[in-house]
Amino acid sequence: MNTIGRIGVLILWMHTLTLVRSKDCQRESFLRSRLYDSNFDISTLESTYANRREVRVPCNIGHSGFFKLVCNDGEWTSKGKPCRPISCGHPGDAQFAEFQLVEGEDFVFGSKVVYTCHKGYQMVSRINYRRCFVEGWDGVVPVCEAQQCPFIRVDNNVFVNGDPEEATFGNVIRFSCKSKLDILEGPSEIYCNEEGEWSGRAPKCKKLMCLVPEIENGYITEEAREYSENEILYFSCNEKFKRREDRPSKCTKVGMRAEWSPTPECEPTKCVLQLPPLKGTTYEPAFKSVFVPGETLRVTCEGRFWIFSSRETVAETTCNDDGQWTINPVCKEITCNRKYYSYAVIEGTDKSVYKYNEQVDYVCNNGYVGRFTLTCGKGRWKGTQSCMKGKPCNRPELMDANIRGADKQSYSNNEKIQYVCTYSQEVREAKCEEGVWTGITKCSACPKAVIPHGFAVGAQGDKLTYTCDEGYKLFNKGWWGEATCVNHLWSGLEQCIGEMQCGEIPAIANGEALTIQKPYDENESTEIRCNEGFEAQVTRLSCHEGEWSSDGSQLNTICTARASNCDAPPKVDNAIITTTYKNNYLTDSEVVYECRNKYMLVGEGSLRCLGRKWEEKNITCALYCDLPKDHTITFKVHKDRFVDGEVLQYQCSENGEYLNATCVDGKWDKTVECDGKPCNRPELMDANIRGVVKQSYSNNDKIQYDCTNSQEVHEAKCEEGVWTGITNCSELKCLVPEIENGYITEEAREYRENEILHFSCNEKFKRREDRPSKCTKVGMRAEWSPTPECEPIKCLLQLPPLEGTTYEPAFKSVFVPGETLRVTCEGRFNIVSPQETAAETTCNDDGQWTINPVCKEVVCTNEREYNVRRWDVWWGQRIVMGDTVEYSCIADYESSDGSNLAKCTREGWKPKPLCQEIICHRMDIENAVNRDPYSLTYKNNKRVYYECREGFTGSPFRTCTANGWTGDSRCTGNPVLMYLFCWLLM
Repeated sequence: MNTIGRIGVLILWMHTLTLVRSKDCQRESFLRSRLYDSNFDISTLESTYANRREVRVPCNIGHSGFFKLVCNDGEWTSKGKPCRPISCGHPGDAQFAEFQLVEGEDFVFGSKVVYTCHKGYQMVSRINYRRCFVEGWDGVVPVCEAQQCPFIRVDNNVFVNGDPEEATFGNVIRFSCKSKLDILEGPSEIYCNEEGEWSGRAPKCKKLMCLVPEIENGYITEEAREYSENEILYFSCNEKFKRREDRPSKCTKVGMRAEWSPTPECEPTKCVLQLPPLKGTTYEPAFKSVFVPGETLRVTCEGRFWIFSSRETVAETTCNDDGQWTINPVCKEITCNRKYYSYAVIEGTDKSVYKYNEQVDYVCNNGYVGRFTLTCGKGRWKGTQSCMKGKPCNRPELMDANIRGADKQSYSNNEKIQYVCTYSQEVREAKCEEGVWTGITKCSACPKAVIPHGFAVGAQGDKLTYTCDEGYKLFNKGWWGEATCVNHLWSGLEQCIGEMQCGEIPAIANGEALTIQKPYDENESTEIRCNEGFEAQVTRLSCHEGEWSSDGSQLNTICTARASNCDAPPKVDNAIITTTYKNNYLTDSEVVYECRNKYMLVGEGSLRCLGRKWEEKNITCALYCDLPKDHTITFKVHKDRFVDGEVLQYQCSENGEYLNATCVDGKWDKTVECDGKPCNRPELMDANIRGVVKQSYSNNDKIQYDCTNSQEVHEAKCEEGVWTGITNCSELKCLVPEIENGYITEEAREYRENEILHFSCNEKFKRREDRPSKCTKVGMRAEWSPTPECEPIKCLLQLPPLEGTTYEPAFKSVFVPGETLRVTCEGRFNIVSPQETAAETTCNDDGQWTINPVCKEVVCTNEREYNVRRWDVWWGQRIVMGDTVEYSCIADYESSDGSNLAKCTREGWKPKPLCQEIICHRMDIENAVNRDPYSLTYKNNKRVYYECREGFTGSPFRTCTANGWTGDSRCTGNPVLMYLFCWLLM
């Protein structure tokens, strides 16, 4: 055959091959079919595929899935699942912030979350959002910090309680004067608000001074000058004048000003009588109560009264220039002083003084018998004493006891007897002394107590004291026990248990332990149940070596509040919370606000905890003005209080025009009054008017009155027919106390029952009691309860130290500010950070440590990383150093060390990272060309196709897997084509 013929045969053969491929599948038919999804990556698909060829369709970036196309006689069929967006998991909570999903419907590839800071906080991170990419959430969780107020400058003489340099939202600074001789001008308290601004300016302190007063009818007896607080003003009154007050006048701090107290005043000298006169006393002249110096008065006493100084019944007395009488014009009842006898006692009430004609009955003793009576005469006793030696005793009446030996109806003086207690068989002794038995005590009505493993240490009547033998202890942990005899049985006898047994179960804050009255042996335990809104950190208490163990947890922190509770309630200006203040409140709990003095509540006064937030209400305390108390005025609107800006309309006469007054800062902008009106004599309870008593008093007249019980002097004023300033003398009040190392933070005043005293302590001192001090009625007096006291600040340690913690110095539990302590933690514990096992901490001026001196066990987070699929950790599980956890990785990732075991270490989970992406390095095939875009690395499941060079056949491909490259990867020579080419060349 010639060469041309051979070429024809070759062309015919090639045409035949073309006819066989006519049933291939086309890429375009896939793109138009229902199998196509926009999440597929079609960049690597070829235009035509041979019959029965399988093609893996990859997913776009950020999506995962396993999808294959199969060519069947020109039609595409599919295997596997379509592509789905990759999940990034939870984006992470930011402290003091909330986040919101603004793009996408879930935390998957392409979604976006935006973080917003809470009220009073600001974003310090540059970016406030996170996006979900292939590698997970980009960036980091944004950081919100509290709004910071600017540095506030304070004068050197002002004491500052708080941090004026680095204050943040909600921080409060309190001011006071360093010197008690100064007074504060400006607010005593300011706070950093949500805009990062101070609520007011810093106050100033100025020196407290009193000026020299002008004294009518008197003069200063020292060189004129200014006076400091508590300095005394020395002054005298002119002739025939005297001081109005006997007390010295002191320069006194009254609120924000300095005043003389009492006011230095001189009044005309006069001698005053009490009218009507005391019982048994008559005067001549009869109805005159005020006398000037030189005037005389005749005093007459009734039969059983006399003038004590002269022992006469009639006397004449003169008023001296100093306002004193030459003879005290008071008749006193004739009395006799008690007469003493060494062998006598008084029968009935024994008094030191007896009235005129009063009789006293004496009974003889000390070996004497008999009785006699004395009568009080005019300055001496009437009657004689008569006592004889010795007195017998009648047979004693004994309860639960019998007399030993002879039982007689009468016993001689100084005779002794013995008696036996019926139940205890105890023998006791008594003695007859002048007709009276001494030494007789009550016998118990119960038999001798049986105390297993214990013994009685004392008994007194129906009371028994007992304790346990060596090696035993009382069930309730006390050293001694006490039992009482009830119905011939001992009540209150507790069992003695072994030293290594556990008895009474301790109290648990916010919860309880199920108790069974029995001694608990070693390793026995009882269940812990927490109150509603709290959850247990440990579930059982165990008995270990005679003590109850809670696995290192403190009893007051075993039951902790759930995260759904509310933090401390918001502050309301000029208001306090009347309910118990806490740092954590249960859901649905309520707090009630009460306005401070001179402020009134506008709107509602309570807030309720809703989930993790307090409900939003506008609670306001506004200054108010009282309705003027004037019976001569008619008010258009009658209510007790008016808030700032309200207008009061009133009229002085019927059908007269209405006048207006406006309430401004708690005071009326003008005096609300009409023409003057007199007052009738006031009706006083438990009090007497000083000086002249009248039936009617003019407008603006003042009176002074004495409280009968307390002897306090008060002042009242007649204002338009109404007395003002009259207080209830029977009402108990508390005075402002002197607080050592502390000071009152409000205007000094008197306090009524249940009112609270607001005070603070000086630097390096704190309140002895956290509870507020209330004015409390105790018997017939008023006291502060608890007593307002300030004690030195100190830092405390729990000894012995908590598990894993040792201290240096070792046995010291109380530290003063400035002292330091070294804390060392055991191997699996840490302090400050997981890498640190030792630290030095200092006691601060506020009683807190610079570093909390407690070692904490190293723990690892139980949150699953985004590329981890299986994570054998349950919600809330506590994982400590050394624990291991099994895990597996998501598609396209594998364990970093191949073990699929994660271990909790001091540096966190190891290996780190837990999962690494599966990649394969580029590999070429002999006699083939890589048809994919050039790349040095390939991801998991990536299939790379190769084209055999001319003269070689095959469908070479490779797939990247966790075990490396797999698949048909050969290009071999075609025997038919090789033969044809060789034949053509022949």
